[in-house]
Amino acid sequence: MKRGGLLSGLFAKRHARAEPTPAMSRPDHWLLILPLGLTAVGLVLVYSASSILGLTQHGDAFFYVSRQAVRAVIGVFAFVFFARLDYHKLGRASWWLFGLMLLGLLAMAALGVTHEVRGARRWVSVLGMAIQPTEMARVVTVIFLSAFLARRADRIESLTQTYLPALAILGAAAALVAIQPNLSSAAVLFAVGATLLFFAGARWLHLGGTAGLGALGFVAMIVHYDYQRERLLHHIQFLFTGKLDSLGAGWQLEQSLIAIGSGGLFGRGFGRGMQKFLFLPDPHTDFILAIAGEEGGLIATAGLLAALLFFVWRAYRAGLRAPDLFGTLVAAGLATQLALYSFVNMGVATGLLPTTGLPLPFISYGGSALVMNLAAAGILVNISRQAEATAGRSPRSRILVPTGLARRPKPTWEALK
Repeated sequence: MKRGGLLSGLFAKRHARAEPTPAMSRPDHWLLILPLGLTAVGLVLVYSASSILGLTQHGDAFFYVSRQAVRAVIGVFAFVFFARLDYHKLGRASWWLFGLMLLGLLAMAALGVTHEVRGARRWVSVLGMAIQPTEMARVVTVIFLSAFLARRADRIESLTQTYLPALAILGAAAALVAIQPNLSSAAVLFAVGATLLFFAGARWLHLGGTAGLGALGFVAMIVHYDYQRERLLHHIQFLFTGKLDSLGAGWQLEQSLIAIGSGGLFGRGFGRGMQKFLFLPDPHTDFILAIAGEEGGLIATAGLLAALLFFVWRAYRAGLRAPDLFGTLVAAGLATQLALYSFVNMGVATGLLPTTGLPLPFISYGGSALVMNLAAAGILVNISRQAEATAGRSPRSRILVPTGLARRPKPTWEALK
C-alpha cells in the first residue's frame, strides 16, 4: 500500500490476503513476573491496610480486599489478552480509541454522569462498580500519540505538521482530566506526552514551548482551585520550616510520617501497624506505602521501590528493542507513566510532594488503576515478544538517546496500516 494521507490510511480497504504474522521471540520474563508479583503483594497490603476500615464502615474486614481481588482477576485477563494481541492493532485502532475516550470525558464534564467523592467527579458507576475513565484515558493517549508521532516521524521537526497537532491532542486530553478536577493526573498525562515528543526527536525549541505551556496550565489550575493553592502553600511551608498543621491540612502527612518512622528497619510485623486504626486517612489507597513502611520497615519500602524501578527499566529496554518506532514510543510512554505515578505516590507519602491522589502502581486499592496497569504491562510484554535482535551490540551497551530512537531505520507508518 502506497504512503497516503491520514484519511486514506484510515479508510483504505484491507488486503484480500491475510496479514502476515509478526515475528515473535520469547517475552521478557521480568515483564511477566513483576506485574503479577506486585499485584499479589498489593492484595496482601490492601488487606492489612483496609481491614480496620472495612470493619468500622461495613462490618467486614475483607470488604476492600475482596473487591480488589475481583479487579485483580479482571486485570490478569486484560494482561494475558494484551500480551497476546499484536500491539500494532492498537495503533491501527488508535483513532477510534482516542475518539471514544474524548467522548467519554466530555460526557462526564457536560452531563455530570459521575458521582462525587471529596469534591472531585472522577468516577462513573457501572453495575455497582466505580470506574475511573481517567485511568483508561492515560493509556489510550499514550497509544494514540505514539501512533501519531510514528506516522509523522519524517516530519517530527515540523511545527505545523507534527508539533502543534500533537500538542493539541495532548492538551485536549489533559484539559478534560484537569477539570474533574484532577490536577495531578492531568500533570502526569501532559508530562508523559511531552516525554513522547522528546523521545520522538522533537526540536528543543518546541520542547521548551511545551514545558512553558504546561507550567502556565499548572499555575492556572492552582489559581482557580482554592484547595489546591492552600495545599501547595502548606507544603511549601512544611519544606522550609518542618512544621505541619497537625489538626488541619497536615494531618494526613503527619500520620504517614509517623507510620514510616515507627517502622524502623524491619517494621512492626504484618498486621501489627497502628496508624491504620483510623489515624491515617486512606491507608489502603494513596498512603499504602506508609502502611508498608510501618509493618515491613525500610526493607519493605526499599524492596517495593527496587521492584518498580526494575520493571520500569525492563519496559524501557523492551522499547529500545522494539521492531518499529511505534513500539519504542508506546513502551517509553507506558514506562514513563508508571515511573511518574510511583514517584508522585512515594513523594506524597514521604512529604517530598504535596498531598495528591495518585495510586502506587499495582499496589494501591483502586480497580480502574489496577486493571489498566496490568493491561499496560501486557502491552509491554507483547512489545518485548517482537523485540528485534541487536546485531553486533550487547544490550547492556545500548543507551537511551531520544534523537537516536527517532532516527533509527525502523518501519513506522507502514506497520500501522
